[in-house]
Amino acid sequence: MKCLYVLTSTEQDLYYEECYISVVSLLRRNPEAEVYLLTDDRTAENLKGFRGKIKELVKEMMVVPFPEEMGMMQRSRMLKTTMRKHMMGDFLYIDCDTVIADSLSDVKKCAGSILAVPDKHAMIQEHYTYMNMYMNAKVMGYSMGHGNCHFNSGVMYIRDTEQAQDFFSLWNKLYLETWKKGLAMDQLSLNEANERMGGLIKELDGVWNVQVNTGLRYVAEARIIHYLGYQPASRHNAYFNTLPFLLADEKMLREVRQQGDITEKVGEMIERPKKAFRNSYILGDDCPAYSLLFSNHMRILKYIYVRHRKMYLWAEKIYGKAFRRFFGRS
Repeated sequence: MKCLYVLTSTEQDLYYEECYISVVSLLRRNPEAEVYLLTDDRTAENLKGFRGKIKELVKEMMVVPFPEEMGMMQRSRMLKTTMRKHMMGDFLYIDCDTVIADSLSDVKKCAGSILAVPDKHAMIQEHYTYMNMYMNAKVMGYSMGHGNCHFNSGVMYIRDTEQAQDFFSLWNKLYLETWKKGLAMDQLSLNEANERMGGLIKELDGVWNVQVNTGLRYVAEARIIHYLGYQPASRHNAYFNTLPFLLADEKMLREVRQQGDITEKVGEMIERPKKAFRNSYILGDDCPAYSLLFSNHMRILKYIYVRHRKMYLWAEKIYGKAFRRFFGRS
C-alpha cells in the first residue's frame, strides 16, 4: 500500500520531527507499506544529517520547485492541493502530526474515489467552531460542506480515478482563490470543491483519523491518531493549544531533534499510542461546560489567565464570593 506525506520545513520549525515520528510509527505497524514524501525544493536542500534520516525510510522523495519568494505555508498548501498529480495509483495521504496505531491495509476495502473523516467528528451544525466556519465561507461565497458534512483534510484515501484528478484540480483552483482573500485554509476550499462536485468525498470511519480533541470514542480502535500538535511558537499558542496527547508538547519534539533520533519517551508512545494521553477531564458535548469551553468567552478568559494572571486571580476571588453569596456553597 502507498502512503504519502507532504513536508515543508526549515531548521527553525519542528514539522520534520513530526513527520519522522509518524513515518517510523507507520513502518513499525505496516512494514510492507511504501512511503512517499512530497516536498519542495527549499525543504529538500535542508534534509541533511538527522533531517536526512527520513530519506532512508521512504521509497521515493518527490521534490517540487517553487518561486523563491513563495513562503513555506503556501508551499505546503500548494503541494497538498496538487498531490494527486504527483502520485501514481491509489494512496493514503497522512498529515505529519499523526501516530499510526494499527494496520492500515483495510482502507483499500472502502468504496469511493476520495474518502475522509468529518472534521472534529461532528456534523456542521454540531461543530464547535460553526460560526468561524460560517463567516469564512461567507467571505468567499462558499458553502461549509456538502450534506451537513465538513471533512478534515488530515487523512484521505485517494484513488487514481478521473473524478479524483478533477477534484484536485478544482481544490487547487479554489485554494488559490482563498489565498488571494487572505483565507489560506485548505479545508475551506476542500469542502467547497466537494460541494461543487456533488459530494464526491465519502465518509471514512472515525478510527482512520482520530482527532484527539473530539475523538475519544474512536481511540480504542484507532488506526491513525491525529494529535493536531505542533504549531510554530507564537504568543497565541499558550491559550489556544490545550490538547491532551503527549506529542502535542513541543518539548517532546525538541528532545527528538537534540538526540537526533526517536527518544525513549517517544518510542514508548509509538509502541502504545492509545495510552499516550495526559490525565484529562472528560466533558460530554451535551453539557453547558462543553459549549463554554469552545466559546469566545473562554478564549478571552484563557488569554487573561496566561497574560494577566493577577487580574484573573483577583476576578476569581470576586466570583467565588458572589457564588457563595447566591448559592450558599463554595
